[in-house]
Amino acid sequence: YQCVSVLCCRLMLMDSVERAQLWNVFNQVTLHSQDVRHHRFCLRLLLKNPEHHALCVLNGHNAFVSGSFKHALGQYVQAFRAHPNEPLYSLCVGLTFIHMASQKFVLKRHPLLLQGFSFLNRYMELRGPCQESFYNTGRALQQMGLAHFAIHYYQQALQCPPPQLEGMEDEQVDLRREIAYNLSLIYQSSGNAPMARHVLYTYCTI
Repeated sequence: YQCVSVLCCRLMLMDSVERAQLWNVFNQVTLHSQDVRHHRFCLRLLLKNPEHHALCVLNGHNAFVSGSFKHALGQYVQAFRAHPNEPLYSLCVGLTFIHMASQKFVLKRHPLLLQGFSFLNRYMELRGPCQESFYNTGRALQQMGLAHFAIHYYQQALQCPPPQLEGMEDEQVDLRREIAYNLSLIYQSSGNAPMARHVLYTYCTI
């Protein structure tokens, strides 16, 4: 059934590439698929519609999860230039620079990190102080091994209430469990097991 659904979506998208509802269905159907044919389909469609914004971002995501960070960066920068005040694109560009800097064999690691955190800072300014922005910044810092800075942002995130979204329960968008789990890993790795247990018992106990 999934293959039939994907095929139907692809055929309809080829005729109606501007229909946002079709892209939502396509993303839901292919979300957990590892089939690279979906990526190739999006690339081919982008070649025919080079100015299509959703396709640009989607191909950036496909390249990012495949580890093709330079290609992802090109797509995200194109989206950023079209919509410079959209927080998501600053986040995507920043995280791509940070992932590039995290690779084992990379030249000019420090400039990549500076650019990455510059875009993350812009993302924070555009998104504003909230659970999501503090969590994403803390997660990036944790990935780079800057645990003392990550702790600060995670603690800030824990103090923020979850966003109120129409039609969604608070539990669905509340990041406190993810934040607490990441914090516990930092405390555990530094030898502070009591603090790690305290955070888990406070936020992750059902």
